[in-house]
Amino acid sequence: RTVTGVQTCALPIFRRPPQVLAVRTPGDAARRRSQVSVLRRVELRRHARPVLRAEDVDYAKRGREKYDKHDLAGAMADYQKAIELKPDDADGYIGRADVKGDQGDYTGALADYAEAIRLKPDSARAYYNRSTVRYNQDDYDRTIEDASMAIRLDPNYAKAYSTRANAFSEKGDHDRAMAD
Repeated sequence: RTVTGVQTCALPIFRRPPQVLAVRTPGDAARRRSQVSVLRRVELRRHARPVLRAEDVDYAKRGREKYDKHDLAGAMADYQKAIELKPDDADGYIGRADVKGDQGDYTGALADYAEAIRLKPDSARAYYNRSTVRYNQDDYDRTIEDASMAIRLDPNYAKAYSTRANAFSEKGDHDRAMAD
């Protein structure tokens, strides 16, 4: 249809079906610009990158990634932050203890493993890792206790069997070492 020589269309304009942005009729160009402007602002807000807060970052996971790359200083900083933000999460203590053990701070590592076990008594990983620190200190009886507990919690934990076998062997109990 034509109005005063201008052809109009009453069909909706689609941005993405079925969202109707505007209907073209004479005299509503300003309103269309306003609607499109509002839709652009909404679209920008919807796709805006969220601002990450410190508590949103998984510092324990990031610390493990750094530890795996042998960045002990970076891993220690991330584990410290993980413990600061989530003092009831055992993963931060286990990771920090791993770093301390690698740095030769066995007393600090044992304290962190003890805290991790207090927070998560069913953590086979904490018991196993503590057993390796005790093995490095030549404390074979307690190594066997911790490795046995790790095995009790996870019967498929091959490293725990190996550590326990090594401790038995160091004590001269070769039959039990062979059994593991």
